[in-house]
Amino acid sequence: MSPVKEKIYGVVELMNEQQAEQFWALIRTHFLVTEKAWNNIPEEAPDEIDLQMLKEIEEAPECHEFVPAPEAYKELGLA
Repeated sequence: MSPVKEKIYGVVELMNEQQAEQFWALIRTHFLVTEKAWNNIPEEAPDEIDLQMLKEIEEAPECHEFVPAPEAYKELGLA
């Protein structure tokens, strides 16, 4: 995290709830922060590489196997 962002984070931590709400309103007014940012991403048509990957996923049987999380963690050496 950059030093400026760390300073902002530190100040927000010290604010009471009312101050934090006012700060959030200021951010939303002056900056384009949306709570539903995923809806603002433009959709693009898949290119040839995307279509090839989707075809491979559809045809590969191992892409349709599901493993419980604890087992996956063991296989990855994370458990």
